[in-house]
Amino acid sequence: MEENMYDGNLLQIISYKANNLYEYLDLIKCSGKKSVLYIGERSIIALDFHIQGYESACRIRGIEEILNPPFGYFHSFVADYYSYGKTSRGWRQIILLENNNDEEKSLEVFWQLLDLFRKDENYLLKTV
Repeated sequence: MEENMYDGNLLQIISYKANNLYEYLDLIKCSGKKSVLYIGERSIIALDFHIQGYESACRIRGIEEILNPPFGYFHSFVADYYSYGKTSRGWRQIILLENNNDEEKSLEVFWQLLDLFRKDENYLLKTV
């Protein structure tokens, strides 16, 4: 899904059916300021809780998503991006720390990092 695909048309956004986590995140990102309809507020914490809920719903329903690259590696990608190495801090905490705990800025940085992560086809090879 392209970022300006919907030009803010709420009906088009609502009628779109996402088939996996990445398509769902694309939908949230493309909805721009209307992302609050999905995550409640423009904050990285709200988005993280939303992602956790999505993943929990998949587990409960027995849905195993095949994502390339797997979202589970996003934490390592963010830690590597900011040179944290191995850390128990989650991707959300790292992004917040690197952006002075600014929720909205951290949310924007999340979208940028997610785009980089999804485009880096060799990331998984680097971690082996």
